[in-house]
Amino acid sequence: MDERALSAAAVDEAFSVLVGALEQDSKDEATSLTPESMMSHLDILAERFEVTGEAIQLVMRTRAALFRRQRNALLPISQLPSELLSPILLHSFDQRGPRKMKVLQNLAQVAWRWWQTIKADPEFWQDIVPPLKSVGLQIRKAMALPMHLSWGADIYNTDDDDSFQRMVQTYAERWMSITLGSSLKGALEALCATHFPRLLYLKTGELLESRNWELDLSQYPKLKDAYLPIIPHISRSTPSNLRTLHLDLNWNASSSSRSLKYLLLSTPQLVDFTIRDFLDERNTPTPRYTQIIDLPILQRLEFRNVARGQTPEAIPLLSQLRAPNLQKLELQYDFDLQGWPIGITGREVFGALLTGPHAVSTARRDSAPLYSVIRNAASPVSWRVGFVYANATVSARGCHGEEIARLSFNLSSPKQEQVLDHILPHITSFSLPVDLSLNTSHLALNLEFWHTMLDTMPTLRSLALIGPRQEPPNYVVNGLSSPPGVFTQKGPRAPNLEKLAFRNFEMSNDDIKEAVGAMMQKRRELYALHGVASPPKLA
Repeated sequence: MDERALSAAAVDEAFSVLVGALEQDSKDEATSLTPESMMSHLDILAERFEVTGEAIQLVMRTRAALFRRQRNALLPISQLPSELLSPILLHSFDQRGPRKMKVLQNLAQVAWRWWQTIKADPEFWQDIVPPLKSVGLQIRKAMALPMHLSWGADIYNTDDDDSFQRMVQTYAERWMSITLGSSLKGALEALCATHFPRLLYLKTGELLESRNWELDLSQYPKLKDAYLPIIPHISRSTPSNLRTLHLDLNWNASSSSRSLKYLLLSTPQLVDFTIRDFLDERNTPTPRYTQIIDLPILQRLEFRNVARGQTPEAIPLLSQLRAPNLQKLELQYDFDLQGWPIGITGREVFGALLTGPHAVSTARRDSAPLYSVIRNAASPVSWRVGFVYANATVSARGCHGEEIARLSFNLSSPKQEQVLDHILPHITSFSLPVDLSLNTSHLALNLEFWHTMLDTMPTLRSLALIGPRQEPPNYVVNGLSSPPGVFTQKGPRAPNLEKLAFRNFEMSNDDIKEAVGAMMQKRRELYALHGVASPPKLA
């Protein structure tokens, strides 16, 4: 007789006998419930019902599983209707994570009701994730719902290129979003050669091959957000609906400013535009663009790790951009990539940011990137300018310290006085307070330099000079103690100066106090001479 021959009554009786025996053992102080005592009871039951001990154990496990299922059915979460249980389970894990299938398996083992819910609801299956062998099951379970593809490079087998490409192309009409951990060959071929009528979101990682991929935005009529390693193009006259565009390019390969220009002309709905690692092509002469690129609703503009071109048009294209609603600007610019000669100076970069070579009208100037950011600021703005060795950083900040614009430059040489001459006149044209911090190690500390610099900065609010220097900063003190060289200015140079700091200079505090005290006396005399009100304090 085996376990299949046991009647339901016999199973109930055997189970009751076993439970009663175990309860008695647990009450008996002299007897502890051990695996040995459990096996002893099972042997007695096996002899009584003329079956093996293994058969009794199997029946007991089956009945215990049934009891657990019945108990779980009485738990509060199991009483929830499916329309409430499904969202709870859906929000309990990352539906597009690489471990989604394993998590679903674990959830399904918690309770029979959970498994039924997961199996029946297509929302659990519409996010297609690895492994590739489970994709068919996921797509069947998703039924007619639109699907989202999420695939990481670390679990991708190059032998599956063809299968992966067929899968992407076969269900092209159902994809709502595609996220790839890297630009895999099969995936890229599918993305470049297929029409995706419903796709809203596309993100691919770095290029793994040097081939020139051509991605046509005309194949993505509804695409809103794109994160790409290449500059796409659009072959039709219909503008793209893109609102977010992030281009993470290959720093080792050049890109075309012309391609970037035509792309921006075709994406007038951009709200967020970022480009990283842009190196303008070198083998062909750069044309002089005259067409203005209007991005009327652009709010965020970011150029990171951009190499300088040979003309302002290759910055890239900063001089042609018009963004009247821009609220955030970030630029990281390299003037000396791989030892190439300088093509663009700081003066040209700021000129392109502010007005551009073709922005001759006031309306065009006011919608240039930097002007737009300052004009759209929600609070009063001031400049913070810092020069440390061969790096320059210019940031525009609100009254609470929030940063609305950040411009970083990797200079071709540490001669800061040249960059000051290029950049500071543009900054002071805004008539906004300027906080300036200078590392003096590479500055030409002579009276002429400081007089010229202070004359160009009437809105200077604070000045911090950072050593190490052996000689005292007499040139700075002298410049701040003298009348301006510009006749339109009244009082001393930098008349709005409120804070002056010397750090890491090899001079005693007494010497500093004596020099600054003499400077303050001369500045008060100049304020009085010209009838100009002095700042409330100079710290």
